[in-house]
Amino acid sequence: MTTPADPRNGASSEDASIPTLTDIVEPSASATAQPVETTSADLDWNGLTERVQASLLAGLAHQTEALYDAQLRATLKIIFDRTAEEMAAELKIALTQLTRETVARAVREEIARLRNRP
Repeated sequence: MTTPADPRNGASSEDASIPTLTDIVEPSASATAQPVETTSADLDWNGLTERVQASLLAGLAHQTEALYDAQLRATLKIIFDRTAEEMAAELKIALTQLTRETVARAVREEIARLRNRP
């Protein structure tokens, strides 16, 4: 049931079929929701499983990103520190060996120069 358009609000007689905020509109029988009967056989279990998994993974990824980030940073720091210590020790050994070889070569060359001196 609708009320006729009110010409005072600027509505013309052509607009009478368009409800306004003050009109009372009764829902039609076809507009009412009917319950849908479903059985477990009607469900797409694979699709439902995939959707639930995707939803859970998205939620977990969002929530645990900060936790994993902090743990990853801590683990990488330990690995980088250990690697830096190992590299420093290897570098020290290599530089010590290079220094010994350089000094030994310089001594041999100086001795050879002194022996060949008239």
